[in-house]
Amino acid sequence: MSTFYETLKILGDAYGIEAQYTDNWGKIHWTDPSIGRQILELKGIPLSPDLAAIDPQVMVVSADAPPEKACIYLEGKIGTDDLLKLTGHVTAKDSSGRVPDLHFGIPDDCVVLDVDEATNLLTVSLPFPQDLPLGEHRLELVCTLGDERFRAECLWIVCPGNAYLPRTLGEGNRISGVAIALYGVRSRTNWGVGDFADLKKIIDWARYDLGAAVVGLNPLHALFNKRPFHSSPYLPSSRLFRNFIYLDLPVILDFTRSTAAVKMVNSAKMRERIARLRSEEQVNYEGVAELKLEVLRVVFRTFLETECPRESGDAAVKQAGPRPSTVLSRKGSGRKAGSRLVTAGRDGDLLESNPVSGRWAAFRSYCETEGDYLDRFATFCALMEHFRSALPDATTWKQWPEAFQSWSSDEIAAFRRQHQEQILFWMYVQWQLDVQLKGVQDYALEKGMLLGLYHDEALAVDRNGADCWAWPEFFHHGFTVGAPPDAFAPDGQDWGFPPPNRDRHRCTGYRLFRKQMQANCAHAGALRIDHVMQLCHLFWIPPGGKPKDGVYVKDYEQDLLNLLCLESELGKTMIIGEDLGTIPGHFRERLMEKGILSYRLFYFERDREENLLHSGAYPESAVVSIATHDLPTLVGFWSGRDIRVRREIGQLDEQTEREFEESRVRHKAKIIERLVQDGFLPEDVAHAAWESSVPTDELHSAILRFIFATRSRLAVVSQEDIFLDARQQNVPGTTSAHPNWVTKMRYSVEELRTDPEARRFSEKFSRLSAEAGRSAY
Repeated sequence: MSTFYETLKILGDAYGIEAQYTDNWGKIHWTDPSIGRQILELKGIPLSPDLAAIDPQVMVVSADAPPEKACIYLEGKIGTDDLLKLTGHVTAKDSSGRVPDLHFGIPDDCVVLDVDEATNLLTVSLPFPQDLPLGEHRLELVCTLGDERFRAECLWIVCPGNAYLPRTLGEGNRISGVAIALYGVRSRTNWGVGDFADLKKIIDWARYDLGAAVVGLNPLHALFNKRPFHSSPYLPSSRLFRNFIYLDLPVILDFTRSTAAVKMVNSAKMRERIARLRSEEQVNYEGVAELKLEVLRVVFRTFLETECPRESGDAAVKQAGPRPSTVLSRKGSGRKAGSRLVTAGRDGDLLESNPVSGRWAAFRSYCETEGDYLDRFATFCALMEHFRSALPDATTWKQWPEAFQSWSSDEIAAFRRQHQEQILFWMYVQWQLDVQLKGVQDYALEKGMLLGLYHDEALAVDRNGADCWAWPEFFHHGFTVGAPPDAFAPDGQDWGFPPPNRDRHRCTGYRLFRKQMQANCAHAGALRIDHVMQLCHLFWIPPGGKPKDGVYVKDYEQDLLNLLCLESELGKTMIIGEDLGTIPGHFRERLMEKGILSYRLFYFERDREENLLHSGAYPESAVVSIATHDLPTLVGFWSGRDIRVRREIGQLDEQTEREFEESRVRHKAKIIERLVQDGFLPEDVAHAAWESSVPTDELHSAILRFIFATRSRLAVVSQEDIFLDARQQNVPGTTSAHPNWVTKMRYSVEELRTDPEARRFSEKFSRLSAEAGRSAY
């Protein structure tokens, strides 16, 4: 709010709007900001009146450095000559009751009344309460001055000084882990994509064969599951909810109770479909999604019939039909977080009725906890299905009838009344995902892993997806986010998603940002934030422009860092910031000061002369790895496969290809030099490693030793680099030109612990990690 008024003041000065005048009686009159805005609009400078709303006044503070004063803006007019003569009082009440009411008389040495010169608004400054509990504090402030009464709503969010860090790591201990792409996991039992049952087997292998303390995953966000444009886990439909393809269907209780579902899956036709998907060389997102949805609908029907507290079967569905009840329980005039789907049965709200089983109560509890976020997501999914049939040519929600492009429309409300079972179905699916993922994390901790699962949160969100449909006001549509030109991408990059509306986030108390953090910290020992520079700024590209036309736009960095620490502490989740690429000055230091781990890659850690840094130069507060999903694997790097691929698909011309190859030769020489100098690679095998077109066993071991020897708290190696797999998960800047996000693991989960070669690689990882003093704890 204050940013808007400060901008208004600056523009007013520039366009000749005087901030005040003194009348014939010596009384000062301050220019009303709303009048100033109207004058600017007449002069051709329109400013949205929505930004002028004062309340709620949001203050995000760090508990280790709380402010001494809280300055609160009041709407009203009082001449400054009167301020010193005024008497009255100020009270502030915390609606949660966690903080005693605040009372101050006026005058009082602790209370300062003033007119803010930057905003022309009346302000009252109060002592900020010390030792406030972590979390939200919603206060209603009433300031009585003579005969005038002013009210203000304040939202104070108190955050810890640092992100969560397990005590063991805080004491200087170091651990190791493995990173996998869950979609690419193969097994004898999955349905063509890795699932949560496979993940438990991965945990067994990682814990007992590797001695790992953590398993890193690709983002599990909800996708459209369509190749090649809508299968990237880094461009999801929603970052608030998860992809149902990872569900292990046979272990869902309603599946085991469903004669129809069991019969369907055991049919010859279904077994053939599953076997075909399982045997395909690449992940078939469409085939897996279609198959699992068919079975899930039958499973959900069984859930309704056995657990629904109304009439079972078709009778319950009929009772849940379009009845004259509200679709949401409303608070005030808007649909807020926490509102619920109302399934209009015989007595009204199905979710609110007395449950006949613990599972229905658990489902209802999950829906109420997720509230409006789940409501909107499930409605979007149901609308997608509806219009896929009703308007086959409408490929995005922007091609739906206009009334269905807005959550708050009457047509959406009518749709929800008429399609309540479909909406409940999508809620049920997310509930099962939450149940199963929690079960996996619990399993990892029970097995003795210190962290268990290490989740990844994408930077981007698909502009045609659920989040942009459900929460459009939190994005600036038209502009897109990307990266400026650099050596890696000489033309720059346009990632195609809309930048966030930072002021909308702030004026709503960052509720959507916090929900996003909560969703991704759930059932995780660690969370990696993709392109963590987003907390500081993003590179905005104008509509129709090219990356070279873009500019950096700042966000409210300090607020976001503090809130990230809060959700990290509440979720007991360690935070890792992916801080690669163009980094703002001293930003890495600011991250580490907040306890957010840096992300360091073996390929990238070099000095100005391109010499590799020695292992002791890596910071303690960091995660170290060889590469990422966007970079060549160790085999791909050493063989130059990535350069050849980029040439074949047209990303590099012949001259640039030669330059890249020459640069790679120099880079490899620097690697050999560093490994020999630091004692990780014996001199007598260095030449053979240099001449080999693929990493020799000695070179592979030397690089792993180097990674494990760093001071960094966590060393994570991808399964591709453990097993020397040349295939790269993603080639940036491509969609159909390269098979991205579809590569399956070389070894199945069964082979990981039985294949002699796989066991040899696993033993090497375990031995070298242990020799370096890393443990699963």
